[in-house]
Amino acid sequence: MFRRSFFVKPSLQFKYLAMSLLLTLVSTGIVYLTLNNILFTSERLMELSTFEIEMFQKQFRMGFVWVAAILMVLFGVESLLRFHKLVGPLYVVEKIVNTIAGGDLTQTFHLRKHDELQDLVSELIVMQTNLRNGVAADRKLIKSVNDKLAQIQQSTAQGASPESLAKDLESVRQDIAQITSQFKI
Repeated sequence: MFRRSFFVKPSLQFKYLAMSLLLTLVSTGIVYLTLNNILFTSERLMELSTFEIEMFQKQFRMGFVWVAAILMVLFGVESLLRFHKLVGPLYVVEKIVNTIAGGDLTQTFHLRKHDELQDLVSELIVMQTNLRNGVAADRKLIKSVNDKLAQIQQSTAQGASPESLAKDLESVRQDIAQITSQFKI
């Protein structure tokens, strides 16, 4: 299953982005308030004229606005990309697990080389392969049971001995006991 959209789970992705941007803004605000307090309560700054102090404050604020804007853009893009590498594979896993739960074992997992969760997907592929093999083995046993029952029916019509029928029925019973025996319930 291939992903065709960059925004896999938009509401979750935008919540994650908003939280990242909020943390960036709060962090930048704390740094600004700390530096503002240190710089503008300095005794050396008081030696400057009021006009010079106001110009310095204005430049200081504008510099911080630019730094905050640049950081928000950088962290926003980084958050989107990191989120996409994590939630994209989860989206694929969710869709394929749902198809497996519905009985379709033909779906395949497709992840990009740099996606996260490669180990989880590898384990899911092993699980899917084991399920396929188990179902194939059970289908083979069911076919064998069906063939033996048809043979027993034919033998009964031809008047087979009770011992022969008992032997054939025991063989069928053993085959039935093997069906889904690899699963623990």
